[in-house]
Amino acid sequence: MKQNSLFLTLFLLLFSIASFAQNTETAEVIEKVEFRNISKDRAGFPEGQINSIAIDGNDTKWIATENGLVAFYADSTVRTFNRADKYDSLIDKVSSIRFDKKGTIWLGTFSNDIVSVVNLDAYGEYIWHTEIPTFSNKSFYINAIDVDSKGGKWIATAQGGLWHIAANNKKTIYNREIEPNIPSDAINAVTVDNNDVVWVGTSAGMFNIQNGKFKDAFDVTNDGYGYDNVLHIDLKPDGNLCVTALNRKGKQFLVCNQEMFQMSKRVTKSKFFRFNDVLVTPNENVWIAGVKGVIKFAKEEDPIFYDQDSGLVVSAVTALACDINGDIWLGTPQEGLFKMQFKKIEIPKEAEIEPIKEVIALVEVKKEPEIKVEKEIVKPTIELPKIEVPKIIFNQKEIKKGEAISLENIEFNIKSYSLNNAEGVQALVDFMKENPKVRIEIAGHTDKDPHPAHPSYARIAKQQLDLSRQRVETVYRYLTDRGIDASRIEKRAYGGTKPLVNSNSGVNRRVEMKIIDVE
Repeated sequence: MKQNSLFLTLFLLLFSIASFAQNTETAEVIEKVEFRNISKDRAGFPEGQINSIAIDGNDTKWIATENGLVAFYADSTVRTFNRADKYDSLIDKVSSIRFDKKGTIWLGTFSNDIVSVVNLDAYGEYIWHTEIPTFSNKSFYINAIDVDSKGGKWIATAQGGLWHIAANNKKTIYNREIEPNIPSDAINAVTVDNNDVVWVGTSAGMFNIQNGKFKDAFDVTNDGYGYDNVLHIDLKPDGNLCVTALNRKGKQFLVCNQEMFQMSKRVTKSKFFRFNDVLVTPNENVWIAGVKGVIKFAKEEDPIFYDQDSGLVVSAVTALACDINGDIWLGTPQEGLFKMQFKKIEIPKEAEIEPIKEVIALVEVKKEPEIKVEKEIVKPTIELPKIEVPKIIFNQKEIKKGEAISLENIEFNIKSYSLNNAEGVQALVDFMKENPKVRIEIAGHTDKDPHPAHPSYARIAKQQLDLSRQRVETVYRYLTDRGIDASRIEKRAYGGTKPLVNSNSGVNRRVEMKIIDVE
């Protein structure tokens, strides 16, 4: 094809250049963990299961093992105390360890069928001991020890109840024979909070003691009092509790500040993971030790499971502790003592390719005239049918989907979940039968929770949450007993977290109904 004449006005100034530039800015910082076996090939470190770890202010790791007590000092030297003159026969097996405010060491020990509480000074030298009385068909193996502000020791035994040894060495036992409200004599855990309230985890629930007297019992997993097996208890820096427990079906739960976290299926299968210890670090991360590894729970982050894929090759983790540098120490059944070290690694951004720069000669071209063809675009007219939203009427008032309303004429006995006026619930039954395509949510509320700084905040908030849950359950059963399909009802309990007025008022003590779906 013959083209029109071209007039070259500019010549090519530059040729195409492709350049690459490496961006050296840091894109992100990731945390890498390394596991060091501290006890491997270390002379003097006994073999056998590590039951507990405690770290003092000098960064000495005190390690309770099946074969004695070990001190691992900050300079990496080791001292074993299972053959130390006067009390060598007392600490062949050390099951638990705790410091008091003076820095002295308290041990739970087991040797030759004798269960003892042994007191050592800060250097591990013998001060005093006492035996826990035993009798036939009872195992008094000590699962945990804690010390209150008055120097009293609280001893959790495997089958023999809770023991208290006062500063004057007077012994007191708390068990079902003396206090029937105690859910079980199998005591798994004991922790004393900042107000000297003693929190006790048993095989059938949790209870607490204040001023030497039984106070309250708790169903941690809310599956019915007397079923949950409370395994471990630890305190958060703000004084609230973190509890691990199994419900009656064997599912594992972590409960912190009354917020429940159910373990993922990856870690709840009994043959792969089982709770062995719980630790709350100063930054409020929660660590759980179990078979094959440990799990870390951090604020607003997904749980992290450290196992063989992370470089930890052990049969299980049996004990946890945090040192002054924030490193986590792990005790194992047979592999020894491990240290988790966290390193921050900067990951640079990948190399970026700058776009190819081209300067092309400008050429004047005489173009053929363009022929424009106009086309008429016809837009079809589509009429959309109007969707009629059904009106929902309850108690002569229109309710919109998602709107919560307080149910009137529902009255409960004071501090009880038994109804003394069911008129409002019956009105809800009639409404559900007249509107068979409606699904609802019923929610329970109580008086406003006290300020978090209140010394009894956790107890009161827990009681109110439980009461609101029980009242919702009463309404739920009233509905289902009268023919309302359970699949049409969802239950929520808020306790005192959503008050309508800023005071104790009957307005706050309410049951609300909300339309969540209309088929």
